[in-house]
Amino acid sequence: MKVRTRLAFGFILMSLLIWTTAFLASNTYRQIHNKFKLLEEDIIPGAIAMSDMSGAATQIAHKIMDYIITGDAEAKADVFLATDLLVDSLTSHAEHETGIGYQEGEASEKLLKEGNELISVAEEIINLKDQGVSIDNLLRKEEGEFHAALNTFLEYVARYRVEHFEELAEVEEAVHEAHFSGVQSLFIATGFTTLLAAAVAFFASRSIVNPIHALHRGTEIIGQGNLDYKVGTNAKDEIGQLSRAFDQMTENLTKNIYEISNLREEIMMRKQAEEALRESEQRFDLAVKGSSDGFWDRKIIDDTEWWSPRYYELLGYEDGEIESSYEKFTELLHPEDRDWVVEVEQAHLEKHVPFDIQYRLLTKSGEYRYFRVRAQAIWDGNDNPIRIAGSIHDITERVRFEKDLKQSEERFRELIEKAGIGISIDDVEGNLVYVNQTFADIHGYPIEEIHEQPLQSLTHPDDVER
Repeated sequence: MKVRTRLAFGFILMSLLIWTTAFLASNTYRQIHNKFKLLEEDIIPGAIAMSDMSGAATQIAHKIMDYIITGDAEAKADVFLATDLLVDSLTSHAEHETGIGYQEGEASEKLLKEGNELISVAEEIINLKDQGVSIDNLLRKEEGEFHAALNTFLEYVARYRVEHFEELAEVEEAVHEAHFSGVQSLFIATGFTTLLAAAVAFFASRSIVNPIHALHRGTEIIGQGNLDYKVGTNAKDEIGQLSRAFDQMTENLTKNIYEISNLREEIMMRKQAEEALRESEQRFDLAVKGSSDGFWDRKIIDDTEWWSPRYYELLGYEDGEIESSYEKFTELLHPEDRDWVVEVEQAHLEKHVPFDIQYRLLTKSGEYRYFRVRAQAIWDGNDNPIRIAGSIHDITERVRFEKDLKQSEERFRELIEKAGIGISIDDVEGNLVYVNQTFADIHGYPIEEIHEQPLQSLTHPDDVER
């Protein structure tokens, strides 16, 4: 049985005894009912809407960070869902606050303004991300403008939440005072009426005052910071509904505080990861600048390529002077090397064949120079190549030296072969290692057979000792 039904039944009985007592009791009921209505229709929904604002704001911060780092479309959609939730909460809060008073309406307008500012910054970050702005710039904007707007908004929410609790306490006190006044009037009237009036007063006291006292005690405990305290009951009357609304509000506050704590921890972890990434990039940059090799890196999935400054320098160009692309690379390849180099690279990408080759590239001076190139690709879970990177080392002087050495050896061999004297080379055991044609002709052996003869067998016995 609801409170209003109980009171109506008691008022009917008391009206049979004295019309004055009925009037006083009716007036007390209207005051209590109006306060309950204010709590139920405006103050409590407004407080819940503020809790939803905090949750939505923290969710926006969480999802905007995900979208900055990953660029994932789902994260972007989650940001817009969170902003819609924040807009709904602000609208709901404004509707309920204007029903309370002018001062509350002004506070609602401030919250609405700060909420719209937060949403505007979030949408601006999303637009910048869609335009291709770098993650570092987006993170600086997120840590600057967005966090400033977020902190300002949360400070306003926290400030007005405290004011809501104060309003709740004031309304509860007013309810208590109105009830006390009514009970006092009823008590005086019972001195002139029958025991039935006293029984009605006792029934009203037990069914209304005790739950209100319990509710009041619960709000004091919650106000001291114990958000785990539950004041809800299974009663189906207005007090039971109000107590359960309190429990829902404290549960939302607890979740929001937990989410804010997790968000701060996550932000700290991400900052540590970003710092580690910056250190790794610095080490790589130092290694690249200190190496005599040029480095290149091609992302196969989007066909973009990067050349290190040393790579450009080996080709005789300034850093960035020409386009760094696979098409430009094949254009610089020597025409005789182009087809087989492409085949070797495809074999590495498709069959994991090691990639360690030499080819010629056209430099800015118009000269083709020799380079040794080593590379390694990485593949996804389906064995599809997604990236390949490697180094180039100028070996032009070594190749030229090898060619000159080979030509020198050929000229020396030709000189020995055409010499008019016999020339032979034997090892420490006296076995012939090499003879020229003249030596074979002098001894009368075919050049193929004379290698089977020891040098001593071709020497006169009188000359062996010498």
